[in-house]
Amino acid sequence: MAGCETDVCVLQSCLGLLGLGYEVYVMEELIFSSSRDVDAAIARMKSEGAIFLTYKSLYYELIESVEGPLNSKKSVETFESFPDDLPDSAV
Repeated sequence: MAGCETDVCVLQSCLGLLGLGYEVYVMEELIFSSSRDVDAAIARMKSEGAIFLTYKSLYYELIESVEGPLNSKKSVETFESFPDDLPDSAV
């Protein structure tokens, strides 16, 4: 996909993976484009079943799923807490 706009590359990759039966998760903070309007691409990915999430929510979900709810405090102590200055959303 050399030479394509970032939002088009992400859209096509997302649709291709969904078509192969994969669950697709899109990190909101990592979506960017030189194009001014990416709303159509985002709407299409969402309508096809892509799950959008923030880095912060992924961090906490992974800690819970790997360590379990009872051990998540231990993981935070080991790896330190989530950075306070990271926004909840890229918007």
